[in-house]
Amino acid sequence: MRGADARGASGPDASGSAASGADEPESPLALLRQGHALRDEQFDAIYPAHIQNLSERFWTPLAVAKYAAAFLASSPGARVLDAGSGVGKFCIVGSCTTSGAFTGLEQRPDLVELARTAAQPLNKPPTFHHANLIDHDWSAYQSIYLYNPFFELTSGPWCQIDASIGYNKSAQASYIKTVTHKLQALQSGTRIATYFGFGGTMPTSYSLIKSIANHPGPLEFWIKD
Repeated sequence: MRGADARGASGPDASGSAASGADEPESPLALLRQGHALRDEQFDAIYPAHIQNLSERFWTPLAVAKYAAAFLASSPGARVLDAGSGVGKFCIVGSCTTSGAFTGLEQRPDLVELARTAAQPLNKPPTFHHANLIDHDWSAYQSIYLYNPFFELTSGPWCQIDASIGYNKSAQASYIKTVTHKLQALQSGTRIATYFGFGGTMPTSYSLIKSIANHPGPLEFWIKD
């Protein structure tokens, strides 16, 4: 779990009602593209049941994903990186609701395959890479999304996706240091959205544009000076 019950967010559109017509035959992705308001439970139906069961603890709430994606994909074709993309929920939501080009990095290969499968119905699906986010070149992107990607390294089994990543406080510190350096190296104007932060402190070269005290954790928007 990267924070407490993430689905309890009270931020923008968090209380959006279900799309009209409970028996609507169209897929959640089609409904989202058409501008329908969906609950997380409706959207998460694109995933297998065991992935849906993890949503409250590990995947970005739909309302947060839509709001953050709109900030990050501020111009047509903006290249947005989700560093630690899990099953791709943020990238898929962004691809449905903005004109940005979304890329997700995830170190668990099974989650990468689930993300690719879920995104297949899209005409221009996000790109998902099986990769460690610290080894990937971030310089090609205009925007970065970070949802507390290293929380599992200092958490117990109840807030870990699976047993493939164990407790490792020193590794967490190393990752946070590397990400801080990567953020410092990005070009002026780069946009960053953090949900529950990234474990470290944003470099002083970034200005905080907006902070929303979503329950149970903050969503913050930053732009590099």
